Amino acid sequence: MLEKKLLTLAGVIGILACGACFLPPLPEHRSPLPQLQGVRRIRVVVASSSDSQHVDPPALAQAVAFRINLETSGTGAKAYVGDKAEDRDGILYIAVLKASATPGSAPVANGLVLWSLDLTISATLTASGCRAVWQEENGDYRLSRSFPPKDPAEMWNDPIFRNWLARAAGDRLVERMLHDR
Repeated sequence: MLEKKLLTLAGVIGILACGACFLPPLPEHRSPLPQLQGVRRIRVVVASSSDSQHVDPPALAQAVAFRINLETSGTGAKAYVGDKAEDRDGILYIAVLKASATPGSAPVANGLVLWSLDLTISATLTASGCRAVWQEENGDYRLSRSFPPKDPAEMWNDPIFRNWLARAAGDRLVERMLHDR
């Protein structure tokens, strides 16, 4: 009787060890986000109507497309920057309306100054057939980061600052579009 119990126990352990416990996890299938229902490809278009023209539209478009692709990987949705959209593509149109940068009055560390940036952005994601899927009008984007003290006019021309600004604004916009309800 003891032999049968041990044989049964060994069989159960063998089944669990070879099958149930040590299989790799099943692949996670993420469903498209509700905001993207019906949109599989998104063409990102950025324009700046701000008087200052401080924000680089191509850099912001690339940053937004990159972040959308990162956030939607596995859902089937893809964003791209291009000249022409196909009939079935959605279009994310982003308009930078205002941009300003103000340096803080006191250094924060290592001679760096905390810069406050205020952007006003309107954006609309339309699906094929010009159906608005998501929209934000006159959105306030307040960002801050430490940079060396400079004249604000010089700051806007600093390539490190401009790249950071495109990524930070793009990240914030995609976060609002995909996750704020």
